[in-house]
Amino acid sequence: MGVRHLDRFMRENVPGGCLRINIESEIRKYFQTAKTPNPPAPIIVIDLISLYTPLSQHDEKGVLFGGRFNLAYVAIDDFFAKLKSLGAKLEFFHDGPVQESKSETWCERQDGRYSNSLKLIEAVDAGTTVEELLSQYEIPSNFLYPLKHVAKKYGGFRLSMSRECDQELAAFATKARALAVLSNDSDFLIYEGSWKYWSTRELELSTLFTMEFNRPALVEHLGLSFKQMPLFATLSGNDIMPYEVVRKFHITLGLSRDKFPNIGRYILDLPQKPLTEMGINSILRRVLNQGTVDKDLTERFQLSLDVYSVNIRPQVMNPTEDRVLQVLLVHDSPFMYQIWEGVPLDVSIGIVDMGRKDFGQNYARLQLFLIRRMAAIILFHRKPQRPTHCPIIIKMDHESPHQEHRVPIQYPRCLEIPSLAVMQSKEPVMVKHLRKVKFQLLSWIASDTVQHDQLRKIPQELRMTALTAYYLLEQRAIELFEADLFLQVAYDVIYDTYDYRSVVYPATIGSRPFRLIFLYQKIYALIAKAVCLVSLDGGDSVRNDPPFDGVLFHRYYDKFNDGQCDLGHIKDWRIYEDLAIDSNYSEREK
Repeated sequence: MGVRHLDRFMRENVPGGCLRINIESEIRKYFQTAKTPNPPAPIIVIDLISLYTPLSQHDEKGVLFGGRFNLAYVAIDDFFAKLKSLGAKLEFFHDGPVQESKSETWCERQDGRYSNSLKLIEAVDAGTTVEELLSQYEIPSNFLYPLKHVAKKYGGFRLSMSRECDQELAAFATKARALAVLSNDSDFLIYEGSWKYWSTRELELSTLFTMEFNRPALVEHLGLSFKQMPLFATLSGNDIMPYEVVRKFHITLGLSRDKFPNIGRYILDLPQKPLTEMGINSILRRVLNQGTVDKDLTERFQLSLDVYSVNIRPQVMNPTEDRVLQVLLVHDSPFMYQIWEGVPLDVSIGIVDMGRKDFGQNYARLQLFLIRRMAAIILFHRKPQRPTHCPIIIKMDHESPHQEHRVPIQYPRCLEIPSLAVMQSKEPVMVKHLRKVKFQLLSWIASDTVQHDQLRKIPQELRMTALTAYYLLEQRAIELFEADLFLQVAYDVIYDTYDYRSVVYPATIGSRPFRLIFLYQKIYALIAKAVCLVSLDGGDSVRNDPPFDGVLFHRYYDKFNDGQCDLGHIKDWRIYEDLAIDSNYSEREK
Protein backbone atom coordinates (compact mmCIF):
# COMPACT_ATOMS: atom_id res chain seq x y z
CA MET A 1 0.00 0.00 0.00
CA GLY A 2 1.10 3.57 -0.60
CA VAL A 3 4.68 4.38 -1.51
CA ARG A 4 6.55 1.11 -1.88
CA HIS A 5 9.28 0.42 0.73
CA LEU A 6 9.14 3.94 2.20
CA ASP A 7 8.33 2.69 5.69
CA ARG A 8 11.31 0.31 5.55
CA PHE A 9 13.54 3.17 4.39
CA MET A 10 12.48 5.15 7.46
CA ARG A 11 13.35 2.28 9.79
CA GLU A 12 16.77 1.68 8.30
CA ASN A 13 17.99 5.09 7.16
CA VAL A 14 16.20 8.02 8.83
CA PRO A 15 17.65 9.01 12.24
CA GLY A 16 14.78 9.14 14.72
CA GLY A 17 12.41 8.02 12.00
CA CYS A 18 10.75 5.29 14.08
CA LEU A 19 9.96 5.45 17.79
CA ARG A 20 8.38 2.76 19.95
CA ILE A 21 5.64 4.46 21.93
CA ASN A 22 2.78 3.59 24.24
CA ILE A 23 -0.57 5.07 23.29
CA GLU A 24 -1.70 5.34 26.91
CA SER A 25 1.42 7.36 27.78
CA GLU A 26 0.89 9.62 24.76
CA ILE A 27 -2.70 10.38 25.76
CA ARG A 28 -1.67 11.10 29.35
CA LYS A 29 1.14 13.31 28.08
CA TYR A 30 -1.39 15.27 26.01
CA PHE A 31 -3.42 16.13 29.11
CA GLN A 32 -0.32 16.83 31.26
CA THR A 33 1.16 19.30 28.79
CA ALA A 34 -2.12 21.02 27.87
CA LYS A 35 -2.06 24.80 28.23
CA THR A 36 -5.65 24.99 29.51
CA PRO A 37 -7.21 23.36 32.62
CA ASN A 38 -9.88 21.47 30.65
CA PRO A 39 -8.43 20.72 27.21
CA PRO A 40 -10.63 19.11 24.54
CA ALA A 41 -10.42 15.34 24.27
CA PRO A 42 -7.49 14.24 22.09
CA ILE A 43 -8.78 12.92 18.77
CA ILE A 44 -7.43 9.65 17.41
CA VAL A 45 -8.43 9.03 13.80
CA ILE A 46 -8.42 5.33 12.96
CA ASP A 47 -8.10 3.72 9.54
CA LEU A 48 -10.43 0.91 10.50
CA ILE A 49 -9.52 -1.58 7.78
CA SER A 50 -5.88 -1.48 8.93
CA LEU A 51 -6.92 -2.91 12.32
CA TYR A 52 -7.69 -6.27 10.72
CA THR A 53 -3.93 -6.93 10.82
CA PRO A 54 -3.34 -6.61 14.58
CA LEU A 55 -6.71 -8.21 15.30
CA SER A 56 -5.72 -11.23 13.21
CA GLN A 57 -2.26 -11.29 14.81
CA HIS A 58 -3.92 -11.32 18.23
CA ASP A 59 -4.98 -14.91 17.52
CA GLU A 60 -3.00 -16.12 14.50
CA LYS A 61 -3.78 -19.77 15.20
CA GLY A 62 -7.47 -18.94 15.22
CA VAL A 63 -7.19 -17.25 11.82
CA LEU A 64 -5.82 -20.49 10.34
CA PHE A 65 -8.93 -22.27 11.59
CA GLY A 66 -11.20 -19.65 10.03
CA GLY A 67 -11.33 -17.20 12.91
CA ARG A 68 -12.82 -17.13 16.39
CA PHE A 69 -15.33 -14.31 16.21
CA ASN A 70 -16.23 -14.00 19.89
CA LEU A 71 -12.55 -13.84 20.80
CA ALA A 72 -11.99 -11.17 18.16
CA TYR A 73 -14.99 -9.20 19.39
CA VAL A 74 -13.71 -9.12 22.95
CA ALA A 75 -10.19 -8.13 21.87
CA ILE A 76 -11.24 -5.14 19.75
CA ASP A 77 -13.95 -4.09 22.20
CA ASP A 78 -11.39 -4.01 25.03
CA PHE A 79 -8.97 -1.98 22.88
CA PHE A 80 -11.49 0.72 22.00
CA ALA A 81 -12.79 0.77 25.58
CA LYS A 82 -9.27 1.43 26.91
CA LEU A 83 -8.77 4.38 24.55
CA LYS A 84 -12.13 5.86 25.54
CA SER A 85 -11.46 5.38 29.25
CA LEU A 86 -8.22 7.35 28.86
CA GLY A 87 -10.23 10.30 27.57
CA ALA A 88 -9.62 9.97 23.82
CA LYS A 89 -12.23 10.75 21.20
CA LEU A 90 -12.27 8.15 18.43
CA GLU A 91 -13.10 8.81 14.80
CA PHE A 92 -13.23 5.87 12.38
CA PHE A 93 -12.81 5.79 8.59
CA HIS A 94 -13.40 2.74 6.41
CA ASP A 95 -12.61 2.10 2.74
CA GLY A 96 -15.53 2.08 0.34
CA PRO A 97 -15.25 0.91 -3.28
CA VAL A 98 -11.83 0.42 -4.84
CA GLN A 99 -11.13 3.65 -6.70
CA GLU A 100 -10.96 3.21 -10.47
CA SER A 101 -7.37 4.51 -10.55
CA LYS A 102 -6.36 1.67 -8.19
CA SER A 103 -8.21 -1.23 -9.85
CA GLU A 104 -5.13 -2.49 -11.66
CA THR A 105 -3.12 -2.50 -8.43
CA TRP A 106 -5.97 -4.24 -6.59
CA CYS A 107 -6.08 -7.00 -9.23
CA GLU A 108 -2.33 -7.56 -9.05
CA ARG A 109 -2.49 -7.89 -5.27
CA GLN A 110 -5.40 -10.30 -5.42
CA ASP A 111 -3.54 -12.47 -7.95
CA GLY A 112 -0.57 -12.52 -5.58
CA ARG A 113 -2.79 -13.48 -2.65
CA TYR A 114 -4.29 -16.31 -4.68
CA SER A 115 -0.80 -17.70 -5.38
CA ASN A 116 0.03 -17.50 -1.67
CA SER A 117 -3.22 -19.23 -0.76
CA LEU A 118 -2.33 -22.17 -3.03
CA LYS A 119 0.92 -22.64 -1.12
CA LEU A 120 -0.94 -22.54 2.19
CA ILE A 121 -3.59 -25.01 1.02
CA GLU A 122 -0.90 -27.40 -0.27
CA ALA A 123 0.84 -27.28 3.11
CA VAL A 124 -2.42 -28.00 4.95
CA ASP A 125 -3.07 -30.96 2.62
CA ALA A 126 0.41 -32.27 3.42
CA GLY A 127 -0.44 -32.37 7.13
CA THR A 128 1.89 -29.51 8.11
CA THR A 129 1.45 -28.64 11.77
CA VAL A 130 -0.17 -25.38 12.83
CA GLU A 131 3.11 -24.21 14.36
CA GLU A 132 4.97 -24.83 11.11
CA LEU A 133 2.28 -23.07 9.10
CA LEU A 134 2.58 -20.01 11.31
CA SER A 135 6.35 -19.86 10.95
CA GLN A 136 6.69 -20.69 7.25
CA TYR A 137 3.66 -19.25 5.42
CA GLU A 138 1.94 -15.93 4.96
CA ILE A 139 -1.17 -16.00 7.12
CA PRO A 140 -3.96 -13.79 5.76
CA SER A 141 -6.00 -11.43 7.90
CA ASN A 142 -9.64 -12.19 8.59
CA PHE A 143 -11.62 -9.36 7.02
CA LEU A 144 -14.96 -10.50 8.43
CA TYR A 145 -14.14 -9.76 12.05
CA PRO A 146 -16.70 -7.41 13.67
CA LEU A 147 -14.64 -4.22 13.44
CA LYS A 148 -17.30 -1.93 11.99
CA HIS A 149 -19.93 -3.09 14.46
CA VAL A 150 -17.70 -2.50 17.48
CA ALA A 151 -16.32 0.81 16.16
CA LYS A 152 -19.80 2.32 15.91
CA LYS A 153 -20.19 1.83 19.66
CA TYR A 154 -17.17 4.00 20.42
CA GLY A 155 -17.02 6.88 17.95
CA GLY A 156 -17.93 8.49 14.66
CA PHE A 157 -17.92 6.24 11.60
CA ARG A 158 -17.38 7.38 8.01
CA LEU A 159 -17.41 5.19 4.93
CA SER A 160 -15.58 6.66 1.94
CA MET A 161 -17.79 6.20 -1.09
CA SER A 162 -16.89 8.57 -3.89
CA ARG A 163 -13.38 9.67 -2.78
CA GLU A 164 -10.13 8.06 -1.66
CA CYS A 165 -10.34 7.00 2.01
CA ASP A 166 -6.75 7.96 2.92
CA GLN A 167 -7.25 11.45 1.55
CA GLU A 168 -10.51 11.98 3.45
CA LEU A 169 -8.97 10.62 6.64
CA ALA A 170 -5.85 12.80 6.41
CA ALA A 171 -7.87 15.91 5.55
CA PHE A 172 -10.16 15.29 8.52
CA ALA A 173 -7.25 14.68 10.90
CA THR A 174 -5.55 17.89 9.78
CA LYS A 175 -8.69 20.00 10.07
CA ALA A 176 -9.67 18.51 13.44
CA ARG A 177 -6.11 18.94 14.79
CA ALA A 178 -6.09 15.28 15.78
CA LEU A 179 -3.50 13.92 18.16
CA ALA A 180 -2.74 10.94 15.91
CA VAL A 181 -3.71 8.81 12.94
CA LEU A 182 -3.66 5.03 13.41
CA SER A 183 -3.06 3.23 10.12
CA ASN A 184 -0.77 0.95 8.16
CA ASP A 185 -0.22 2.83 4.91
CA SER A 186 2.94 4.64 3.88
CA ASP A 187 0.72 7.28 2.22
CA PHE A 188 0.40 8.81 5.69
CA LEU A 189 4.14 9.54 5.65
CA ILE A 190 3.45 12.02 2.85
CA TYR A 191 0.49 14.01 4.14
CA GLU A 192 1.04 17.30 5.93
CA GLY A 193 -0.53 17.89 9.34
CA SER A 194 0.27 18.36 13.03
CA TRP A 195 -0.92 14.85 13.93
CA LYS A 196 1.31 11.88 14.74
CA TYR A 197 1.30 8.73 12.64
CA TRP A 198 1.03 5.50 14.64
CA SER A 199 1.37 2.11 12.96
CA THR A 200 -1.32 -0.56 13.30
CA ARG A 201 1.04 -3.24 11.98
CA GLU A 202 3.15 -3.00 15.15
CA LEU A 203 0.14 -2.36 17.40
CA GLU A 204 -0.22 -4.62 20.46
CA LEU A 205 -3.91 -4.51 21.33
CA SER A 206 -3.47 -5.62 24.93
CA THR A 207 -0.52 -3.36 25.89
CA LEU A 208 -1.20 -0.34 23.61
CA PHE A 209 2.42 -0.31 22.40
CA THR A 210 3.07 0.55 18.77
CA MET A 211 5.52 2.31 16.43
CA GLU A 212 5.37 6.01 15.65
CA PHE A 213 6.72 7.11 12.27
CA ASN A 214 8.31 10.54 12.59
CA ARG A 215 7.11 12.27 9.42
CA PRO A 216 8.98 15.56 9.98
CA ALA A 217 12.22 13.55 10.39
CA LEU A 218 11.66 11.95 6.96
CA VAL A 219 11.02 15.31 5.29
CA GLU A 220 14.13 16.81 6.90
CA HIS A 221 16.25 13.79 5.94
CA LEU A 222 15.21 14.20 2.30
CA GLY A 223 15.91 17.94 2.40
CA LEU A 224 12.38 18.67 1.20
CA SER A 225 9.33 20.50 2.53
CA PHE A 226 5.91 18.95 3.10
CA LYS A 227 4.63 20.86 0.06
CA GLN A 228 7.10 18.89 -2.09
CA MET A 229 6.12 15.49 -0.66
CA PRO A 230 3.17 14.87 -3.06
CA LEU A 231 5.63 15.11 -5.97
CA PHE A 232 8.08 12.89 -4.08
CA ALA A 233 5.36 10.22 -3.58
CA THR A 234 4.33 10.42 -7.24
CA LEU A 235 7.88 10.00 -8.56
CA SER A 236 8.50 7.18 -6.09
CA GLY A 237 5.55 5.20 -7.43
CA ASN A 238 2.33 4.42 -5.60
CA ASP A 239 -1.11 2.89 -6.08
CA ILE A 240 -2.01 5.57 -8.64
CA MET A 241 1.32 6.14 -10.38
CA PRO A 242 2.45 2.59 -11.28
CA TYR A 243 5.87 1.60 -9.96
CA GLU A 244 6.78 0.02 -13.30
CA VAL A 245 6.43 3.42 -14.96
CA VAL A 246 8.94 5.13 -12.65
CA ARG A 247 11.33 2.22 -12.01
CA LYS A 248 13.58 2.94 -15.02
CA PHE A 249 13.67 6.57 -13.97
CA HIS A 250 14.98 5.51 -10.55
CA ILE A 251 17.78 3.58 -12.23
CA THR A 252 18.90 6.69 -14.13
CA LEU A 253 19.22 8.55 -10.82
CA GLY A 254 21.67 6.11 -9.26
CA LEU A 255 21.86 3.07 -7.01
CA SER A 256 18.62 1.40 -5.94
CA ARG A 257 19.50 1.67 -2.24
CA ASP A 258 19.70 5.46 -2.65
CA LYS A 259 16.41 5.72 -4.55
CA PHE A 260 14.57 8.01 -2.13
CA PRO A 261 17.44 10.46 -1.47
CA ASN A 262 18.06 10.57 -5.25
CA ILE A 263 14.43 11.47 -5.91
CA GLY A 264 14.66 14.13 -3.22
CA ARG A 265 17.72 15.69 -4.89
CA TYR A 266 16.01 15.57 -8.28
CA ILE A 267 13.04 17.49 -6.89
CA LEU A 268 15.31 20.11 -5.33
CA ASP A 269 16.77 20.79 -8.78
CA LEU A 270 13.34 21.51 -10.24
CA PRO A 271 11.93 25.06 -10.39
CA GLN A 272 10.18 25.74 -7.09
CA LYS A 273 6.75 26.68 -8.43
CA PRO A 274 3.34 24.98 -8.83
CA LEU A 275 3.35 22.34 -11.53
CA THR A 276 1.38 23.07 -14.68
CA GLU A 277 0.37 20.44 -17.23
CA MET A 278 3.40 21.51 -19.27
CA GLY A 279 5.64 21.00 -16.24
CA ILE A 280 4.16 17.56 -15.58
CA ASN A 281 4.73 16.54 -19.19
CA SER A 282 8.31 17.77 -18.98
CA ILE A 283 8.93 15.59 -15.91
CA LEU A 284 7.21 12.60 -17.51
CA ARG A 285 9.31 12.89 -20.64
CA ARG A 286 12.37 12.59 -18.40
CA VAL A 287 10.82 9.72 -16.44
CA LEU A 288 9.86 7.81 -19.60
CA ASN A 289 12.89 8.88 -21.63
CA GLN A 290 10.67 9.63 -24.61
CA GLY A 291 9.40 12.65 -26.48
CA THR A 292 5.64 12.16 -26.15
CA VAL A 293 3.52 11.41 -23.10
CA ASP A 294 0.22 9.55 -23.00
CA LYS A 295 -2.64 11.75 -21.76
CA ASP A 296 -3.80 9.05 -19.34
CA LEU A 297 -0.40 9.07 -17.64
CA THR A 298 -0.49 12.86 -17.32
CA GLU A 299 -3.90 12.57 -15.66
CA ARG A 300 -2.64 9.88 -13.29
CA PHE A 301 0.32 12.08 -12.36
CA GLN A 302 -1.98 14.99 -11.57
CA LEU A 303 -4.39 12.75 -9.66
CA SER A 304 -1.52 11.46 -7.52
CA LEU A 305 -0.46 15.02 -6.69
CA ASP A 306 -4.03 15.96 -5.78
CA VAL A 307 -4.62 12.93 -3.57
CA TYR A 308 -1.60 13.75 -1.42
CA SER A 309 -2.34 17.49 -1.26
CA VAL A 310 -4.83 17.42 1.61
CA ASN A 311 -4.57 21.19 2.11
CA ILE A 312 -6.13 21.79 -1.32
CA ARG A 313 -9.72 22.97 -0.94
CA PRO A 314 -11.96 19.90 -1.40
CA GLN A 315 -13.97 19.72 -4.58
CA VAL A 316 -17.43 21.22 -4.27
CA MET A 317 -19.74 18.39 -5.26
CA ASN A 318 -23.13 19.33 -6.64
CA PRO A 319 -25.91 17.70 -4.60
CA THR A 320 -27.47 14.85 -6.52
CA GLU A 321 -31.16 14.84 -7.37
CA ASP A 322 -31.13 11.04 -7.58
CA ARG A 323 -33.17 9.98 -4.55
CA VAL A 324 -31.62 6.50 -4.50
CA LEU A 325 -28.10 7.92 -4.67
CA GLN A 326 -28.92 10.26 -1.79
CA VAL A 327 -29.77 7.18 0.28
CA LEU A 328 -26.73 5.16 -0.82
CA LEU A 329 -24.18 7.92 -0.17
CA VAL A 330 -25.03 7.83 3.54
CA HIS A 331 -25.65 4.08 3.68
CA ASP A 332 -23.08 1.64 4.98
CA SER A 333 -23.00 -0.40 1.76
CA PRO A 334 -20.47 0.27 -1.00
CA PHE A 335 -21.84 -2.89 -2.62
CA MET A 336 -25.20 -1.25 -3.42
CA TYR A 337 -23.55 2.03 -4.41
CA GLN A 338 -21.21 0.37 -6.91
CA ILE A 339 -23.94 -1.64 -8.61
CA TRP A 340 -26.33 1.32 -8.79
CA GLU A 341 -23.65 3.60 -10.27
CA GLY A 342 -22.30 0.97 -12.65
CA VAL A 343 -18.90 1.10 -10.94
CA PRO A 344 -17.06 -2.23 -11.36
CA LEU A 345 -17.69 -4.36 -8.30
CA ASP A 346 -14.47 -5.84 -6.90
CA VAL A 347 -14.99 -9.41 -5.66
CA SER A 348 -12.07 -11.04 -3.86
CA ILE A 349 -11.65 -14.81 -3.96
CA GLY A 350 -9.92 -15.51 -0.67
CA ILE A 351 -8.38 -18.84 0.27
CA VAL A 352 -9.32 -21.41 -2.37
CA ASP A 353 -7.78 -23.71 -4.96
CA MET A 354 -9.91 -23.11 -8.05
CA GLY A 355 -8.17 -25.97 -9.82
CA ARG A 356 -9.80 -28.57 -7.58
CA LYS A 357 -12.93 -30.52 -8.51
CA ASP A 358 -14.74 -30.40 -5.14
CA PHE A 359 -16.17 -26.88 -5.18
CA GLY A 360 -13.05 -24.88 -6.03
CA GLN A 361 -13.79 -24.73 -9.74
CA ASN A 362 -17.26 -23.32 -8.95
CA TYR A 363 -16.10 -20.66 -6.51
CA ALA A 364 -16.78 -17.71 -8.82
CA ARG A 365 -20.12 -19.14 -9.94
CA LEU A 366 -21.25 -19.58 -6.33
CA GLN A 367 -20.60 -15.90 -5.67
CA LEU A 368 -21.95 -14.58 -8.97
CA PHE A 369 -25.28 -16.41 -8.60
CA LEU A 370 -26.07 -14.28 -5.55
CA ILE A 371 -24.60 -11.06 -6.96
CA ARG A 372 -26.62 -11.32 -10.19
CA ARG A 373 -29.86 -11.57 -8.22
CA MET A 374 -28.97 -8.79 -5.79
CA ALA A 375 -28.07 -6.58 -8.75
CA ALA A 376 -31.55 -7.23 -10.14
CA ILE A 377 -33.21 -5.87 -7.01
CA ILE A 378 -30.86 -2.88 -6.89
CA LEU A 379 -31.36 -1.98 -10.56
CA PHE A 380 -35.00 -2.98 -11.04
CA HIS A 381 -36.18 0.65 -11.03
CA ARG A 382 -33.11 2.11 -12.78
CA LYS A 383 -34.05 4.59 -15.49
CA PRO A 384 -34.28 5.20 -18.38
CA GLN A 385 -34.15 1.39 -18.63
CA ARG A 386 -32.94 -1.55 -16.60
CA PRO A 387 -29.35 -2.59 -17.29
CA THR A 388 -28.91 -6.11 -18.63
CA HIS A 389 -25.35 -6.56 -17.32
CA CYS A 390 -23.18 -5.26 -14.51
CA PRO A 391 -19.36 -4.94 -14.44
CA ILE A 392 -17.66 -7.22 -11.91
CA ILE A 393 -13.93 -7.67 -11.28
CA ILE A 394 -13.38 -11.28 -10.28
CA LYS A 395 -11.16 -14.30 -10.90
CA MET A 396 -13.31 -16.73 -12.90
CA ASP A 397 -11.09 -19.80 -12.88
CA HIS A 398 -7.72 -21.18 -11.86
CA GLU A 399 -5.88 -19.98 -14.95
CA SER A 400 -7.42 -16.53 -15.34
CA PRO A 401 -6.30 -13.41 -13.45
CA HIS A 402 -8.63 -11.04 -11.61
CA GLN A 403 -10.19 -8.92 -14.33
CA GLU A 404 -13.41 -7.16 -15.27
CA HIS A 405 -16.33 -9.14 -16.70
CA ARG A 406 -19.78 -8.06 -17.89
CA VAL A 407 -22.09 -10.35 -15.94
CA PRO A 408 -25.75 -10.79 -16.99
CA ILE A 409 -28.31 -9.71 -14.39
CA GLN A 410 -31.07 -12.16 -13.46
CA TYR A 411 -34.33 -10.30 -12.85
CA PRO A 412 -37.22 -11.94 -10.97
CA ARG A 413 -40.44 -12.58 -12.86
CA CYS A 414 -43.22 -12.65 -10.29
CA LEU A 415 -42.07 -10.60 -7.31
CA GLU A 416 -42.92 -7.11 -6.14
CA ILE A 417 -39.74 -5.03 -6.09
CA PRO A 418 -39.90 -1.79 -4.06
CA SER A 419 -37.45 0.94 -5.00
CA LEU A 420 -34.23 1.06 -2.98
CA ALA A 421 -35.25 4.31 -1.33
CA VAL A 422 -38.55 2.79 -0.21
CA MET A 423 -36.96 -0.50 0.87
CA GLN A 424 -34.38 1.32 3.00
CA SER A 425 -37.00 3.52 4.67
CA LYS A 426 -37.01 3.40 8.49
CA GLU A 427 -40.58 4.73 8.75
CA PRO A 428 -42.39 2.21 11.05
CA VAL A 429 -45.54 1.86 8.93
CA MET A 430 -43.47 1.23 5.79
CA VAL A 431 -41.21 -1.26 7.57
CA LYS A 432 -44.22 -3.27 8.75
CA HIS A 433 -45.95 -3.11 5.36
CA LEU A 434 -42.90 -4.40 3.45
CA ARG A 435 -41.81 -7.13 5.86
CA LYS A 436 -43.36 -10.02 3.90
CA VAL A 437 -42.03 -8.68 0.59
CA LYS A 438 -38.54 -8.34 2.05
CA PHE A 439 -38.49 -11.97 3.18
CA GLN A 440 -39.72 -13.06 -0.24
CA LEU A 441 -36.89 -11.14 -1.90
CA LEU A 442 -34.26 -12.42 0.53
CA SER A 443 -35.42 -16.00 -0.08
CA TRP A 444 -35.36 -15.54 -3.86
CA ILE A 445 -31.81 -14.12 -3.82
CA ALA A 446 -30.53 -17.40 -2.35
CA SER A 447 -32.84 -19.91 -3.98
CA ASP A 448 -36.02 -20.58 -5.94
CA THR A 449 -37.02 -23.23 -3.38
CA VAL A 450 -36.49 -21.80 0.10
CA GLN A 451 -39.79 -20.96 1.84
CA HIS A 452 -39.83 -17.37 3.08
CA ASP A 453 -42.25 -18.17 5.92
CA GLN A 454 -39.81 -20.80 7.23
CA LEU A 455 -36.93 -18.36 6.98
CA ARG A 456 -38.93 -15.78 8.88
CA LYS A 457 -39.35 -18.09 11.91
CA ILE A 458 -35.60 -18.48 12.43
CA PRO A 459 -34.10 -16.19 15.12
CA GLN A 460 -32.48 -13.18 13.49
CA GLU A 461 -29.06 -14.05 14.92
CA LEU A 462 -29.14 -17.47 13.19
CA ARG A 463 -31.03 -16.56 10.02
CA MET A 464 -28.01 -15.72 7.86
CA THR A 465 -26.25 -18.92 8.93
CA ALA A 466 -29.26 -21.09 8.08
CA LEU A 467 -29.73 -19.38 4.69
CA THR A 468 -26.01 -19.69 3.87
CA ALA A 469 -26.12 -23.40 4.74
CA TYR A 470 -29.27 -23.84 2.61
CA TYR A 471 -27.64 -22.18 -0.39
CA LEU A 472 -24.40 -24.16 -0.16
CA LEU A 473 -26.24 -27.46 0.32
CA GLU A 474 -28.59 -26.82 -2.61
CA GLN A 475 -25.59 -25.90 -4.78
CA ARG A 476 -23.96 -29.24 -3.84
CA ALA A 477 -20.97 -27.49 -2.27
CA ILE A 478 -21.45 -29.03 1.20
CA GLU A 479 -23.07 -32.09 2.75
CA LEU A 480 -25.98 -32.16 5.18
CA PHE A 481 -23.84 -32.84 8.26
CA GLU A 482 -21.65 -29.87 7.31
CA ALA A 483 -24.70 -27.61 7.06
CA ASP A 484 -25.76 -28.84 10.51
CA LEU A 485 -22.28 -28.18 11.84
CA PHE A 486 -22.26 -24.56 10.68
CA LEU A 487 -25.64 -24.01 12.32
CA GLN A 488 -24.64 -25.78 15.53
CA VAL A 489 -21.43 -23.76 15.87
CA ALA A 490 -23.40 -20.56 15.26
CA TYR A 491 -25.84 -21.60 17.99
CA ASP A 492 -23.00 -22.29 20.43
CA VAL A 493 -21.32 -18.95 19.67
CA ILE A 494 -24.51 -16.87 19.92
CA TYR A 495 -25.92 -18.50 23.02
CA ASP A 496 -22.52 -18.89 24.72
CA THR A 497 -22.90 -22.61 25.40
CA TYR A 498 -19.16 -23.25 25.80
CA ASP A 499 -16.05 -21.63 27.24
CA TYR A 500 -14.24 -20.36 24.14
CA ARG A 501 -11.07 -19.78 26.19
CA SER A 502 -10.70 -23.45 27.06
CA VAL A 503 -11.16 -24.99 23.60
CA VAL A 504 -7.95 -26.81 22.64
CA TYR A 505 -6.43 -25.97 19.25
CA PRO A 506 -5.79 -29.07 17.10
CA ALA A 507 -2.15 -29.68 16.15
CA THR A 508 -3.03 -29.99 12.44
CA ILE A 509 -5.84 -28.71 10.26
CA GLY A 510 -8.26 -30.95 8.39
CA SER A 511 -8.07 -30.44 4.63
CA ARG A 512 -11.80 -30.49 3.84
CA PRO A 513 -12.94 -28.32 6.79
CA PHE A 514 -10.11 -25.87 6.06
CA ARG A 515 -11.52 -25.27 2.59
CA LEU A 516 -15.12 -25.25 3.75
CA ILE A 517 -14.76 -22.51 6.33
CA PHE A 518 -13.39 -19.99 3.84
CA LEU A 519 -16.06 -20.85 1.26
CA TYR A 520 -18.72 -20.54 3.96
CA GLN A 521 -17.46 -17.15 5.07
CA LYS A 522 -17.37 -15.79 1.50
CA ILE A 523 -20.96 -16.84 0.90
CA TYR A 524 -22.06 -15.68 4.36
CA ALA A 525 -20.67 -12.22 3.58
CA LEU A 526 -22.83 -12.08 0.43
CA ILE A 527 -25.91 -13.30 2.30
CA ALA A 528 -25.24 -10.54 4.85
CA LYS A 529 -25.20 -8.03 1.97
CA ALA A 530 -28.52 -9.43 0.78
CA VAL A 531 -30.03 -8.98 4.25
CA CYS A 532 -28.74 -5.40 4.26
CA LEU A 533 -30.10 -4.83 0.74
CA VAL A 534 -33.66 -5.77 1.70
CA SER A 535 -33.24 -3.90 5.00
CA LEU A 536 -33.76 -6.85 7.34
CA ASP A 537 -30.43 -6.32 9.11
CA GLY A 538 -31.84 -4.69 12.24
CA GLY A 539 -29.60 -1.64 12.02
CA ASP A 540 -26.37 -1.17 13.97
CA SER A 541 -27.63 -3.27 16.89
CA VAL A 542 -27.24 -6.55 14.97
CA ARG A 543 -23.86 -7.96 14.01
CA ASN A 544 -23.41 -9.07 10.40
CA ASP A 545 -20.15 -10.95 10.95
CA PRO A 546 -20.52 -14.75 11.04
CA PRO A 547 -21.24 -16.23 14.47
CA PHE A 548 -18.40 -18.67 14.05
CA ASP A 549 -15.56 -20.35 15.93
CA GLY A 550 -13.19 -22.17 13.58
CA VAL A 551 -11.49 -24.15 16.33
CA LEU A 552 -14.84 -25.40 17.61
CA PHE A 553 -15.84 -26.26 14.03
CA HIS A 554 -12.74 -28.41 13.57
CA ARG A 555 -13.27 -30.05 16.97
CA TYR A 556 -16.83 -30.98 16.05
CA TYR A 557 -16.18 -32.00 12.45
CA ASP A 558 -15.33 -35.67 12.86
CA LYS A 559 -18.12 -36.18 15.40
CA PHE A 560 -20.73 -34.76 13.05
CA ASN A 561 -19.33 -36.75 10.14
CA ASP A 562 -19.74 -39.95 12.18
CA GLY A 563 -23.29 -39.04 13.25
CA GLN A 564 -22.22 -38.45 16.87
CA CYS A 565 -24.18 -35.23 17.27
CA ASP A 566 -27.17 -33.90 19.16
CA LEU A 567 -29.26 -31.65 16.94
CA GLY A 568 -31.89 -30.90 19.56
CA HIS A 569 -31.05 -27.23 19.82
CA ILE A 570 -31.13 -26.52 16.08
CA LYS A 571 -33.71 -29.01 14.74
CA ASP A 572 -36.43 -26.37 14.27
CA TRP A 573 -34.18 -24.21 12.08
CA ARG A 574 -32.86 -26.88 9.70
CA ILE A 575 -34.80 -25.48 6.73
CA TYR A 576 -32.36 -27.23 4.39
CA GLU A 577 -33.03 -30.76 5.64
CA ASP A 578 -35.10 -31.84 2.61
CA LEU A 579 -32.25 -30.90 0.28
CA ALA A 580 -29.99 -33.63 1.62
CA ILE A 581 -28.31 -35.78 -1.01
CA ASP A 582 -27.44 -38.48 1.53
CA SER A 583 -30.86 -39.81 2.51
CA ASN A 584 -29.27 -42.13 5.08
CA TYR A 585 -28.01 -39.22 7.12
CA SER A 586 -31.47 -38.28 8.44
CA GLU A 587 -31.98 -41.88 9.58
CA ARG A 588 -28.56 -42.05 11.21
CA GLU A 589 -29.12 -38.96 13.33
CA LYS A 590 -32.39 -40.18 14.91
